[in-house]
Amino acid sequence: MINLSDLEKRVLDSVQQDIPLINRPFYEMARNAETDENTFLHTVKSLLKRDLIRDISAIYNAKGLGYQSSLVAVASEDPDKTAAAISRHCGVSHNYYREHHFNVWFTLTIPQSEDLERVIENILKEEEFESFRILPSLKTYKIGVNFQFSGEKKKKTTNNYSSQIDSVEINRDLIRLLQKPFPLVSEPWREIATILKMEEDELLNEIGRLKKARVIKRISGVIRHRKTGYGANGMVCFQLPEESVDRAGEIAARYSAVSHCYRRPVYPDWPYSLFAMTHGTSVEECEETASEIAWEIAAEKMLVLYSTKEYKKERVKYYLED
Repeated sequence: MINLSDLEKRVLDSVQQDIPLINRPFYEMARNAETDENTFLHTVKSLLKRDLIRDISAIYNAKGLGYQSSLVAVASEDPDKTAAAISRHCGVSHNYYREHHFNVWFTLTIPQSEDLERVIENILKEEEFESFRILPSLKTYKIGVNFQFSGEKKKKTTNNYSSQIDSVEINRDLIRLLQKPFPLVSEPWREIATILKMEEDELLNEIGRLKKARVIKRISGVIRHRKTGYGANGMVCFQLPEESVDRAGEIAARYSAVSHCYRRPVYPDWPYSLFAMTHGTSVEECEETASEIAWEIAAEKMLVLYSTKEYKKERVKYYLED
């Protein structure tokens, strides 16, 4: 585990929060991190250079931008070769090896106009694999985790996630710009507004509108959690009676160690309907969280799959076809 100063811990906590829609957002974030603006920005740049912060940019709701997304599980005879073919697709954001019959797991995001199954078949057409399972989110209970570096860690938190998306007009130039690295200057919104030939107030109102519609989830930093001490992450899959899944999902989403929680379809060879991604400083910590959730929701069966090899991890880029 890398050694972090108290200041770096506070900055890492702060940078995971949504960047405020005010003239000098880093001034406010610095106050929360108990430092000044210049020191805050210098520390963020240092953490980015050391690859402890992966990037700072907008996180979008794919559906709100006219895209569809799904988790896909592949049973491959040569997982490394199959994963290499999968990672070449620009719509693949996450791609991992996990110890299971289904051993390659990836997330694919494509325009809603495209046929998801056909795209997957095309990606895998030259690969030797036994089968694949398409596992889209049928219901989302939680997206996002704040890794805690300073202060007392909380086991459970409130969860106010809503999957409702309002239909709004999309400024594609704005979407494309906000998915690029966020400007680390005293007045970043003014810089972005200048590029878009907008007034700063106009820009902030537009971003606020997209956030209210839940098209933009947040604009924040993503942490390299493995490098900063959270070295274990387990995808916990629960088998439950159909009528119990929603209640179980709401319970699991309240755990602070859970970053993503979804209801997904089941198959004869895959009976797990609830997925919860857990993070911890060790496998034992993840196992403890998984066991507590399983007991609380009275799961019939539980399976924990760890990503033992990371083939690809990056944010999806939207509207690149233009």
